[in-house]
Amino acid sequence: MHKNDGQIAISERFVLLLVLVNAVAIRSGFTTNPKWYKVSFICIPLLILTIVAARRKRAPGLK
Repeated sequence: MHKNDGQIAISERFVLLLVLVNAVAIRSGFTTNPKWYKVSFICIPLLILTIVAARRKRAPGLK
């Protein structure tokens, strides 16, 4: 059996965390209380910034 010993970058973990928090906020906003959408206003820009930073870190020669 093959064992995956590859390291996962902190930025990739942060992206996963933001996606999960955003999914919970959208679901809760849709089903229980629309005030949960305010969490998405914070999470979506952070998600975009994290993805852009991870791409720049992965390929520093490309712009």
